[in-house]
Amino acid sequence: MAAAAPITAAKIGHFSTTLLVPSARMAQLISELGDDLESVARRFGDCRLGIYLHGSHARGEAGPRSDIDVIGLCAVEREGTWQAAEQACQDALATRLWSDQLDLKVVDAAEFSINPWVDLRRAHHLAGYAWHEQLLPRTVDQAGRESLLVLGVLFEDDAFADRADPAGLRKSVGRLCSVLAGLTAGAIPQSAAEAVALLGEAGRLPRALGAMRSELAQLPNPSVVPEELSDRVQRVAADVAAVLRAHVEHGVLGPVSTAAGEQALAKYRASSAPQSCG
Repeated sequence: MAAAAPITAAKIGHFSTTLLVPSARMAQLISELGDDLESVARRFGDCRLGIYLHGSHARGEAGPRSDIDVIGLCAVEREGTWQAAEQACQDALATRLWSDQLDLKVVDAAEFSINPWVDLRRAHHLAGYAWHEQLLPRTVDQAGRESLLVLGVLFEDDAFADRADPAGLRKSVGRLCSVLAGLTAGAIPQSAAEAVALLGEAGRLPRALGAMRSELAQLPNPSVVPEELSDRVQRVAADVAAVLRAHVEHGVLGPVSTAAGEQALAKYRASSAPQSCG
């Protein structure tokens, strides 16, 4: 198998950092998304619809079961605009073999600018209006603090551990890993794999999270998560929420990143990057 090659900004329309990704796979996915969504973006040009790929596929870290995360932003001037745009995007992609992995949302750009839960600097612009040139970028620490607070509320929900969706529950456990790493390792990882590497196995919560991710990865999807495992996830989620709450109450939530944490993250990324063949 050929070594992974860097996809540069010129190749895929990425406007931020250069990524090391499997070139053929990523280029094909981005090309298919852009081809299918370009006509939708033109149809909704009056509301400045701009569409982006984000998440693990945008970072070149996606696995075979990873969601394909797509977000559209539009200027909502009349009721039902974003809903119509979202349905049009879904329809345009419905015939693709990977459509069942699609996690696509279209949102009001004005509301998104207040709470930008996707960092457009790390996303791929697929089609339409270039919102990334208009919206003020968040710093990494701002994004991390917002994510920690939002996810911390979800962790305390009794329905957090959904037994009907093993893949989704594994993703949720990954988010727990990322929040705990942000709090205790002093860095903001971009994926569950980075979070697990930062956390290591020193401590009860990191060990429990690592074990649960492994167990969930072995379950077929669709299937039902064993009740005992679901209960364990819920208990650990409550524990992570308690750690987050303690940080908030003591005023030590941010800045989340520390120099040591970012150095550890950079070291992990360097060691895990695909190596080119000489």
